[in-house]
Amino acid sequence: QRREAMAALGTSEERYRLLVENSADMITLQDAQGRMTFASPSISRILGFPPAEVLGRRLRDFVHEDDAKVLAMALDEVLMRGFTPLIRGLRFRHRDGTWRIVEGSAARIVEPDGAVGLVTTGRDTTERVQLEGQLHQAQKMGAVGRLAGGVAHDFNNLLTVILGYSNLLLDQLGDDHVLYQEVDEIKRAAD
Repeated sequence: QRREAMAALGTSEERYRLLVENSADMITLQDAQGRMTFASPSISRILGFPPAEVLGRRLRDFVHEDDAKVLAMALDEVLMRGFTPLIRGLRFRHRDGTWRIVEGSAARIVEPDGAVGLVTTGRDTTERVQLEGQLHQAQKMGAVGRLAGGVAHDFNNLLTVILGYSNLLLDQLGDDHVLYQEVDEIKRAAD
């Protein structure tokens, strides 16, 4: 039974190792002081650092200073409540100096020795956020285009009325009438 239990444990550990190592999301384990004790390989893709280089560092070392307070509050809440809902839009500095937009969550863990820590997951949403911004801009431009088209249509209707009445007046006035030149100027301006 012991051998079967050890074999089952080994199979289970291998399964979870494969899940973590092949996850598109970065996964970290942190001690109670917030220092990373584990980082999944996907941290290289998201932040550009090999996992070994981030060990002992804190997530806040990578977060934008304007987002540091949000991250700190979320991690404190995790330690008190046990988990945090999805946090969107935190900016993390990539190794190349660019900013990546990450959404993630965290949960409190208690190690077998009683030590409290955190497990965090983060997903790079930079491309999605940029595409959403482009879509929003395109929608605004489309609305402006529809507005301009509507204004042009209304203006065209007004000019059609002006041209129509100008032509009627010119036909009734004759070339030698005092107002003929003024009405003709109105018609040319409308044209």
